[in-house]
Amino acid sequence: MDITELEFSFECLRRRVLARIKDANERWRETWEKSRGNIWAEEELVALKLEIQLREKEAIAELGRLKLKIERQKKCCLD
Repeated sequence: MDITELEFSFECLRRRVLARIKDANERWRETWEKSRGNIWAEEELVALKLEIQLREKEAIAELGRLKLKIERQKKCCLD
């Protein structure tokens, strides 16, 4: 796999991950609106939101690591 293919694959992965994050946040927001006033449901949704945020940070960190690997590989190939 050459650098161009790696960059293309990375971009596809990045877009999928960000779309899933956006979708999870939208579904959470819709559920939050439906459960307003139900303290127990709101409590569970707050915990779920924290889980979503944690997974989001992990995914973004992993994307960052992959991007660095690609950049190092690209630099190595240019040398």
